[in-house]
Amino acid sequence: MLQSKSAANKLSLITRTYKSSSCGIARLCQQQRSFSSTINENSTSSSSTPITYLTHISDVHVWPNNFTPSLSQLLPNFKDAKRLQGYLNIKLTRGGKYSNNVLAAALQDMVSQEFLKNSATSQQHLIISGDITNLALREEFEAARQIFDQHYFQQRLANGATMPIWQLATAVPGNHDAYTPESVSSDWFGQYFGDTLTSTTANTNHNIYDKHRMYKRFPSVKRLPNSRVIIVALNSSVPRIPFVSGGKLSEAMLEQASKQLQEIYKTEENYHDWFRVCVLHHPPMQRHKYGYQEVLRGFTVHDRELLTQFCKTEKINLILNGHSHKQKVAQLYDTTSSKSEGTLSVDPGSGTYIGEKVNKTARYNCYKIVGSSLQSMYSRVWQAASQTFETKELKW
Repeated sequence: MLQSKSAANKLSLITRTYKSSSCGIARLCQQQRSFSSTINENSTSSSSTPITYLTHISDVHVWPNNFTPSLSQLLPNFKDAKRLQGYLNIKLTRGGKYSNNVLAAALQDMVSQEFLKNSATSQQHLIISGDITNLALREEFEAARQIFDQHYFQQRLANGATMPIWQLATAVPGNHDAYTPESVSSDWFGQYFGDTLTSTTANTNHNIYDKHRMYKRFPSVKRLPNSRVIIVALNSSVPRIPFVSGGKLSEAMLEQASKQLQEIYKTEENYHDWFRVCVLHHPPMQRHKYGYQEVLRGFTVHDRELLTQFCKTEKINLILNGHSHKQKVAQLYDTTSSKSEGTLSVDPGSGTYIGEKVNKTARYNCYKIVGSSLQSMYSRVWQAASQTFETKELKW
């Protein structure tokens, strides 16, 4: 990892922890309604009320500079052409549309935000909701971690933060980070971003994940220090055949997440008033008109029902996801209940896209949580002409 001399001493204090751990149909609703999160745009805070800022970036798709993968990496055997298909996609269509330099600029922009200048009264936590890479190659993960180290983690430490990485950030893998069985059994995600995860108990093996070490890290549940925010990190990404990018949820993983939450509640008072954030890669509600498209690119109806019930039971206030490369603010509802309250779901879009589709231009989101209430949220959108980010308010 890259380490500047100014931050080397502090970085050396960080122990990167790699723990082997182990319903109603949702529908999309764009209108503002009453839902389970305690959201109040007009709420005010006193000096004693903890303030938490979440910054959220997704689908950055880092590709190492001047890197050409070997044929053995792209086609390990004739039955596994997933990476070859992905690499051809990079060369023919995606190449040059996702910028490492814009990722570096976004991370620097996060660190320069005004709320970080008063860290005594507020906390800031980075959410990375998957698709850090393209083909889930070790070289991609290494390049990505170097960018995050140099432009975010080292800068946070240089600004006075004295906490382990899992208190500074939470990352979950996307389908591009779980591209092949080899990539997850090698645990490249865990080796380079596993220190953003922590849990209250060791996880058990999850049937479909038994041969994939990476997935034994999930779920990861943590309470942010000096905050009323709990982060529940889930994995929804499994290796798929070419041209399929859909997600998968394990019932055992969700059950384990509930147990980990209960473990935290045993040691904390007033946990009913906490703000609970669920992080995963795939969108929790249906995005495609036809069911077969959803199976190929999103969740099955069964998995959406599982997630909907989990959010309802555990009183999740906010879902942060990625995958679609298009900003989306919506609510997840349990349609089997007439008294169902929705859960706010937000996809920031891609954090590095610089292609021709202006509505998908690179951006990241910020969420201000005062006590246990979401007070506001906004995007920082890349401006190519000025090479800076500008603020765009988000409504829900």
